[in-house]
Amino acid sequence: MTRVLLLSVLPLFLSAAKPLPAPGELTIDVDLSTRRLVITADGREVGAYDIAIGKPGHLTPEGTYKLSKVVWNPSWVPPDEEWADTASRKDPGEPGNPMGRVKILFDSELYIHGTLDKESLGDPASHGCIRMSNAAAMRVARLVMEYGGASHSEEWYASVRAKPTESFVVSIPNPPVLRIKQ
Repeated sequence: MTRVLLLSVLPLFLSAAKPLPAPGELTIDVDLSTRRLVITADGREVGAYDIAIGKPGHLTPEGTYKLSKVVWNPSWVPPDEEWADTASRKDPGEPGNPMGRVKILFDSELYIHGTLDKESLGDPASHGCIRMSNAAAMRVARLVMEYGGASHSEEWYASVRAKPTESFVVSIPNPPVLRIKQ
């Protein structure tokens, strides 16, 4: 009798122990003309946000990119460009750090990143990057990680939030697509 019961319960236990199915497809579309970023997950829109884009002389490039890395609590290193000649490096959480709470790599030196300067959203205000509110950028980063095969637990995210002066770098094994158009 015990053997029959175990055999009938075993399939239920095994099915509960199976990993959840992997998420499907995530795409992020940026419309430079409307200055909006739209997230589509598994064929349905899950978010739309106002963004700041590159200003004249530092335009955000059109094209299709892979979102290959997420950096939580990033530092900022001034680029080797004339506009940044007098700028100095800013550590994670340091006042004046323009990267906000997270940055998502889409080109060799360009990012989708958070900002405290919410007034700049909707304007051409960056040096080529895509700026969003910190809350929106963190939501996008979590989706990129989840759909890109780099999920983390709620405890991990709580740890990241609790340590704003420490950077956490996450490589994305299956990078979602970012499409930028005019």
